[in-house]
Amino acid sequence: MSEADLGAYLRREGLYTHNLEEWKAEFISIVNSSKKKKKVKDERDKKIKNLERDLLRKDKALAEASALLILQKKVNLIWGTDDEDEK
Repeated sequence: MSEADLGAYLRREGLYTHNLEEWKAEFISIVNSSKKKKKVKDERDKKIKNLERDLLRKDKALAEASALLILQKKVNLIWGTDDEDEK
């Protein structure tokens, strides 16, 4: 809009130029804050993904350790332990 058209519009609507400046500043601050929120959300999503991957890796390691313990107990039951041979 040209300045003359803008002035006519503002007079017709009963507004002032400082109203437009305030609205513009408010709009810009809202846009900037939404970008910051999105960036924080992206960082949280990456952290959650890494934590889930780490948890899955640890669950697999725990399952493997449990399986090895069970196998060791079965081996000891079948063949006996070294402690029994010494007695």
